[in-house]
Amino acid sequence: PVYITKDGAYFVSGIAPLTGNAVNQQPQHNQQNKIVKSDKTKVELFVMSYCHYGTQAEKGILPVVALLGDKIDFKLRFVHYTLHGEKEDLENNRQLCIREEQGQEKLNKYLVCILDSDNPQAPADVSKCEKKAGINSADLQKCLTNKADDYFAADSKLSKSYGVKGSPTLIINGAE
Repeated sequence: PVYITKDGAYFVSGIAPLTGNAVNQQPQHNQQNKIVKSDKTKVELFVMSYCHYGTQAEKGILPVVALLGDKIDFKLRFVHYTLHGEKEDLENNRQLCIREEQGQEKLNKYLVCILDSDNPQAPADVSKCEKKAGINSADLQKCLTNKADDYFAADSKLSKSYGVKGSPTLIINGAE
């Protein structure tokens, strides 16, 4: 829960109980949460395309992905559910088709453009961003018609296997 003081001056989150006992706020680490080291780190960010928290995570991680280049294996992935209706289903599928058939690099360029606009999912922005990222529109439309649902099903299965419960969720080398 979050709170705002009556005078509106303070926004408070993470209130501690007044029981007199200290509360351990440290996450419990178990074998499942330990990040396994590897030569090339596998980074997966699970989001919903219209989730404000997810888009903020994308804005934060894309410059890092660009900086690290081929030192990491980055993939934007999608959680196993949507909350924002048909427009989100379409945008998730668009991004999945770009990732799977035109590459993560083009998807990253598309995302940088989409996330930079005032209204990230406005149709004019989508077309402009597809062109800016060098996306083949005909191939994208073919994918949206024939393969997008299968790509979403694969991400959904992976999302469930990791136990993803929200957007965004960051998975590094198989650990949240």
